[in-house]
Formats: sequence, structure tokens, C-alpha cells
Amino acid sequence: MKGTRRFFGTSAFRAGSKRALYVCLTAGLVAAVMPRAGEQAVQAAGCTTAPCAVTINVDTGSEESYAYGYRGLNNEFQKGIVEFTDQNVIDRTRALDLGWIRWPGGTNVNFFNWKTGLTDTEYLAQFYQHNEHAEANYYKYMDFYKMQRSTQIPERLSDFKDFLQKVGARTAIPINAAMDPVSKVYDLAKFVKDNNIPVLYWELGNEPFFYQNDPKIYANTPDYLAKMKPYRDAIKEVLPGAQVLISYHNTPDSNWNNAIYNYPNPYWDGINFHRYKGGAATDLKDANEAIATHVSVINNGYIARMQNKSQPAFFPENGVDLGGVIGETAYHGIYNAETLLRTLTQRYGTNTSSNIRYMGGFRLFNGYLQPANRFVNASMDLYQRGQKADATGYNFGFYSAAPAVYTHIMDLAVNNSSSYWGTTVTGGAEVDRLNGASMPAIYAQAFRGSYDNKNYVVITNKSDKAHTATLQLNGTAYGGTFTKIYAAAPNGKPLARNSAAAPQSVKEQIESGAANPVSIPAYSIVRLEWSPASPQADKAPQEPWITHADAVTTGAASLKWLPSDGANAYTIKYGMSPSSLTNAITGISPGVSSYTVTGLSANTTYYFQVEAVGTSGTTVSANVPSLTTAAPSTPLLRSAYVERSGAVGVEWQSVPGATGYKVRYKLSGGSYGTPIDVGNAVGTRVEGLNNGQTYMFQVAAYNAYGTSAYSTEDAAYPNANNPFAPHDVKVSAKTATTATLTWKPSYDETFKGFFEDGDGTSSGWTVQAGPDYTAVNHPDAARATKVYKATASGQQIVTRGSASWSNFEIEANIDVTSYNSSGRVGLIGRFQDINNYYYFTYDHSNASFRLAKYVNGATVLIAAKTLTELSAKGIKPNVADMNVRLVMEGTQLKAMVNDNLIVDVTDSSIGAGMAGLWANQVAYFDEVLIRVPNATGFKVYRSTQPDTGYTQVAGHVTGTSWTDTDLQAGVTYYYKLKGMNDSGDVSVGFSNIAPKQ
Repeated sequence: MKGTRRFFGTSAFRAGSKRALYVCLTAGLVAAVMPRAGEQAVQAAGCTTAPCAVTINVDTGSEESYAYGYRGLNNEFQKGIVEFTDQNVIDRTRALDLGWIRWPGGTNVNFFNWKTGLTDTEYLAQFYQHNEHAEANYYKYMDFYKMQRSTQIPERLSDFKDFLQKVGARTAIPINAAMDPVSKVYDLAKFVKDNNIPVLYWELGNEPFFYQNDPKIYANTPDYLAKMKPYRDAIKEVLPGAQVLISYHNTPDSNWNNAIYNYPNPYWDGINFHRYKGGAATDLKDANEAIATHVSVINNGYIARMQNKSQPAFFPENGVDLGGVIGETAYHGIYNAETLLRTLTQRYGTNTSSNIRYMGGFRLFNGYLQPANRFVNASMDLYQRGQKADATGYNFGFYSAAPAVYTHIMDLAVNNSSSYWGTTVTGGAEVDRLNGASMPAIYAQAFRGSYDNKNYVVITNKSDKAHTATLQLNGTAYGGTFTKIYAAAPNGKPLARNSAAAPQSVKEQIESGAANPVSIPAYSIVRLEWSPASPQADKAPQEPWITHADAVTTGAASLKWLPSDGANAYTIKYGMSPSSLTNAITGISPGVSSYTVTGLSANTTYYFQVEAVGTSGTTVSANVPSLTTAAPSTPLLRSAYVERSGAVGVEWQSVPGATGYKVRYKLSGGSYGTPIDVGNAVGTRVEGLNNGQTYMFQVAAYNAYGTSAYSTEDAAYPNANNPFAPHDVKVSAKTATTATLTWKPSYDETFKGFFEDGDGTSSGWTVQAGPDYTAVNHPDAARATKVYKATASGQQIVTRGSASWSNFEIEANIDVTSYNSSGRVGLIGRFQDINNYYYFTYDHSNASFRLAKYVNGATVLIAAKTLTELSAKGIKPNVADMNVRLVMEGTQLKAMVNDNLIVDVTDSSIGAGMAGLWANQVAYFDEVLIRVPNATGFKVYRSTQPDTGYTQVAGHVTGTSWTDTDLQAGVTYYYKLKGMNDSGDVSVGFSNIAPKQ
């Protein structure tokens, strides 16, 4: 059985020099909702002098149920190098007692390749170019991409499944509907089925409403819904009982939601929505207003706008505006905790249960698991050297952000229970809301614990006044003692945060033997635990789920399952029919969640069930997986494709009974070498290949009984700059029988300068002024990498690329150990000759960033920003160690420092030229990247369905527009494009799909 678990220390996510961007959309729905039986009812006396007294009365005769494992978290493992296989991560997550963990997470799902477990650079290039918000995200996720490539283990779904089994959680999966074809989502559902992964919900995209403009993935809401139907059908074909959800807008009263409400053929099983509200531009009053109106917003803004108002509404993301003053603070924790407690009581109309079956709020990684050590430099150095390391050996120094400390105190009451009691609060102080309104400072919710004769009440205090609380059970003060677990804002500061330097500024504290009246500190959360004098019966055990039924040795089945709270023992039943499980193994210890069943006959299919036996009954597993004691069948090889220079991606479909897969390859016309054992994955990246040569690939599945035959072959040849598909494809003009398409080319890293050759120089650069730069060791002795050093005291310019480049961007990391009084360092754009070019530099003499042009030998300043001006906007770059970027796109010129936009202007003086570096003193340049549109033409495909039936209607189209004149009036058409180059190479993926409606 599982008792209450304690947590560790805590902290705030600091994005460092490259700030994470978040979106907050707010709602103004404030309709009142009257309390129902079992709901929270609050009455305030308006105390003004601390300590204020409150009475909390628990009505144990008013009990409402909710789902086991109600509380879960979003997941951001792709934003770093933390691995699911890291035992420290497993142990810490198990202690959180989570009901579910979302995979692969939120925004990152749009460019994450679930088959390889890596960020996909072509997805990313299409998804995040070219406006300020998108670009900042593009470069941020490119950094994460590079860090991922420095580790030996990708973020594979099979590893995540093992992780779920070890930590006892289920999952919810948002699919990549923006970039993945329907066939890839079909394969995802099949992998889930073949591997017994416990999925609560399937989400049809993550916040798709943001992608109606730039990038333009969806023309409008009906276009989104039409495109999602094939994904839904693919999932249901594999998993008929799957719960498939469409996405509502974060703003409840939105045109997006209204269009869904009016859609004529609702095919979905429910909705999901996110809510980030409170603290964006005002003080705590804004957050309090959002708390007070939280349930009414859900009811009137979401449930009322559902066609089937009894369907589930999944709420995986909830919190304050993370870019606002309250983000990552103690008050953020109060907000998340109290809004969840209030959501538990949500009812709509005559519904007898809440539409919200499961709710999140905050993050696992970068929240509950906050790394003090991110190993960014070590990862980047490995990436530059083309090496990998085992990140499971890294000491990340995990602590917890302040909100996680608060919400974890609540979590252990919510997830160790499955019902709550009616709870009322009388007395206490009030706190301000917006517009002169107020609300009670104290909120409380009591829970009937499911096991271990333990009950709970969770109390939040939103005020700066300490309170004393008397807990009553059915009107009588409780005479026993409590265990009190709490967190309070240090020194009464509600905006306190944790950090790597102060990881327990906000911390969990425990008092044993507390008694009425209990002290409730200012700005705090408190969980009181007590045991009834007359022991209460345990509830029936949680429903088990079998995650593994594997053939790891012949004649045996290795079973693993999610451990069940309330189990005193487990029973395994198995047989050769799911309706006839005639064999039983009883008395398995409750501390065990795995077992090997032996004595199985070969070439036979067996079915398995696990029963959790408790004091109040037996609960059978939700699934009955099968295992065939034979070698698996041959997998379907989906594709082999160029992934990057010198690398090929290989992807296939899973088969039942496989415990792993092997990939082999050869040069066309050659012989196959030793297979690569990739484990239980359905995609891998094969590296170390020669560009321009054709390779053949095959895949086979294996288990303890043998290896299948190899699949049919697929060919691929890596090359240095395979073209990308364009992005933002749209029908910009149309008639009844014509459609004009426009699009934007996608950029790729045409050049990456890491200077690791170690020969003292770096080839490919042309010296235009001063001496050549030299490749030397990084000035920071802790960095195991080389850099490109400028040494001249006068102007020193080197360039590379093509004189015909008009649209491109160049970026570099620039380190300066000491500035001269007139020192300047920066980048060059469109270099034609020594008298004509653009340059963006930091000028130490006047502490400013300057974008200028040199035209016919004369300097003209275009724009400048001083450090003082930038600081006033919250931009404070470290000019001794900074990332600088210069973007040339038509007449638009942009310059960024650490992903912050510094200059955005137009100028047409110089139309084309090379990229370069500029310095007039000792400076160190590293990770110099030049990105250009790498497609010289485009192929256009058309269909009358969003997911199938496409035929090519145009070949090598140059430019960025094309008109289709061969259409029938009244027919909806869909278009998508591929990029190509002059060598005939074609992009791996397609663009977004644009409808002509």
C-alpha cells in the first residue's frame, strides 16, 4: 500500500539569456455559480487584525467522487537532456504520486518526431519562421535540438512507457497534427496498442488556434476540424475505445470555440483546453479575480459551448501568466492549488459529475524537477565535437520551483483520495479582486482518504494575515491531533521564488501533533492529515494496468503493471482466451509490480490479467494483453530518408510481441553489415554515412523466440543541404475555378562553423580586411571546444557564402574577455566588397548596439540601441558572452541579441552579398551559423481530401506563388508542397496543407 510521500526542495525556472516565451489569453466571464451539495461554500467576516480566526466545517455526509489519479502534470523533457531512464528522475517522480504525465508535452509536440525521439529540424524550420515570437522559439528549440544530439538516448516512447510503469502513472498524448501525416499517427496508436501504454486521452493537436496566421497551419476552425477527422479515424481504427479530444481556445468566449459549437458533424469524444490567467500586468488582484471566477468561466465559457455537455473536458495546462509578475512564485502555487480544488467541485446544469475528469497545472521537468545544473555548455561542446555522452550520469541538482512546493502539498491529498466532502469556511480576512470587489482569503477542501485510515483537508491563505483555523467534523470541533504539512511565503513575500542559489527559499515543512485551532501562515498552503477514531474502511484498490507482457525468455512471459493503491496482494490470471483465464498465481506481494510467468508452451497465444486484492474488494486490470510465444512478424518499413548531412532517418511500424528491432544497411550494390540493435523503438538515426552515396536499409523485429525476416528495402542518400518544404502555404486569391497559392521558403543551416579542425585556421573563409582569424581553444578553460579568434586592433573582416545571397541570416556566439575603449564586435550582411555591406556590432565606446551600412565607402547609421535603453525594456545582455544574429529578408533587416529583437528596420541599399564576421580587437567567435532558403523550386500537390489522394499538379515552380486554373466550381481542394533543388533532391516532408474552400 502507498502511504503519504514527502517531497524534496524547490525553485523557479530561469530561462537565462534566452528567455522562454509563453502565451496568456484571458477571459472575462464572471457569471455566478451557486454551490451544490458537496461544493465549497465560503462566508467571510472581514477580519482586519491578525491572527484572524476561521472555522472549517466538514460535512462527511456530503461526499462526491472523482477519478483516481485526478492530478497530473505537463512534461517538458525535450527542453533539456534529462532522460526517462535516469534513476534519480524515476525516484523523484515516483515520490510525487502523480496520476498521469503528458507526453511529449505542449508546444514542442509540433516539431518532435515521436519515432526517433528527437526534434525534427524540417518540422522546426516550417513551424517557426519568420516573425519575432516564432523566431525566438525557433532558435530556442534549435538549442534544445543540439543538446538532444549530445546524448546517447533519445526521448523514446518505449522508455517513457517504462518510466510510467516505474512511477505508477498514466499518460495523455497530444498528437503532432500540424506536421505528422495521418499514417504516422496511425503508427503511434499501433505502437501504443502493441506496447500496452495506458493512455487516458488523445489530443488532436496542442493549441492549434495559435496557428491560423504565422505559421498558417489552419485556415480557420472548420479547416482544423476537417483536417483532424482523419487523425481521429486512424486512432479509432486501432483503438476503438480511445477518448479523442479536440482543442478549445484558451480564451473561452472566442470565435474558435463558437465555430466548434456550431460544427455540423461533431465526431470527437470530448474537448481539452488550457487556461493561463492572472498576474500578467497587475498585482495579486488579477490572480484573485481569476480564482474567484474560475468555475464559472469553465461552465459558461467551455461546457456551455459544447454540443454534448456530458462529455469530458481535459484540463492539462493551468496557471498564471508565466511571463507575468506572479509566474514561478509562491502565489503562483496558491493560484494553481486553489483553482484545482475549486475545479473538483465543478458541475454544469443537471450533470451529476464534473466534466473535468483530470486536471494538470505546472510542469514535471522545469517545475517539479528543476535542474540547478543544465549542462548547456557541456552539451553544446559535445555537439560541436560530434560526440555523445550518457546524460543519466549527470548530477542535475534537482530542486523544485516555488509553485511545485505548494501544489505538491495539495497533490498528496487529491491523489491519495477519490472523493471529497462538503466543506465550508466561516470568518477570516478578505482579499482584493478587481474593480473594488473582494473575496475570502481562506479556502478549504476536505478529502475522504482512500486508504490507510487517513483523511485530509487542504487550506489556502491568499492574504498577508496569519489565521487560526478550527476544524469541525459535522459541526463538532475535532478533538484529536493532526499532521500539518505546509509551505508559506518567506517573510510574508508572496512573490518569493526558489533558485539554484536558494533552492529552499520556499519549502515544505511538517509539524506533528498539531491541534485545534491550527495556525495558517500568511500566503500559505496547509494540508492537515488525521486518522478517524473509528477506523474507516479502505476503498477498493485502484484499477491496475498491465504495461508489459513480453517474451524476454522462451517459455515465459515477463509481466509488469502500474502498482495499485490499496492493494494488499496481486493475483495473475492467464489462459488461451480472454474470456477463459483458467490459470492463477495468487499471493503476489503488494510491493511487487512485476512477475515472470513460466511454463508457457511454444507457438501459443496467452492472455493475462492482474487483480489487485484489497481489504474492501478486488479490482481487475483495465486491459487484458496477449503474448504469442513465437518470433514476431516482419515489420513494415515506412521510409528511409535523409535526416541531416551524413545521416539517414529510418522509420517503421511496430509489430505485436516484439521486444526490440534491428536495422541494417549497405551501400547500393554492396553487402549488409552488422545489424544495429535499436531496442524497442520504431525509428532511429543512422550516422557516419557518406554524402551523395545511396544506401539501402532494412528492419527486423525480435524477441526471445527469434528474429523475424527483414523487411523490404528502402533507399536513401544523405547530402549536405537537402531542401526543406516551404511554410505558410495559403490560397491568397481565388475565383470559382482558380486558386493562387503563395508560400515562404524555409531556411536551413547551410553552414555551421564550430572550428574543431584544430589546424590553426578555418577553411572556407575569405579575408577581406586585416589578418585571418585563427582557430584556438575556447578562452574559458572549462569549455572543451575551439573558437575562431580575431586579433587585430584595426578592422578585421572575414566572409563566406555567395555574392548572390539576398535572403539569409547569420548568427554567432561572441566572447570578449576584455573590451578596448573603442572595441567593436559583430556580424556582416550582404558583403559585396570592402566598400559595400551591412554590419551589426556592439560598440563599447558608447555602450550600444548599432546597425549600419557601408555604401560606396561611406558609413550610414541605420539604427542604434544603448544598453540603458534596452535595460529599460528588461533586456540586459551580457556583452562579454552573447549570441548575436543578423537577418536579411528582402528589404527587412533585423538584429537580435540572445533572441531579443534589438533592431527591426527596412532598407534597400544593398540587395545581395555574403555573410561575415567583424571585429577590431581580440574576440572569440563560435557556433557561427548561416541559414539560407535551400530550395530553388517547388512541387505542388492537390487533392479533394485533406489526408489522401494527392497528385502532383506542378513541377519545378520557381518563385513563391503559383495559380491553379483547372478547378471545378463548388469543390473544396487541398494543396501541399515539397521543396527541391537544382540537383533534383526533394524535401522529406510536405508543407502545411492549404484549403481552397
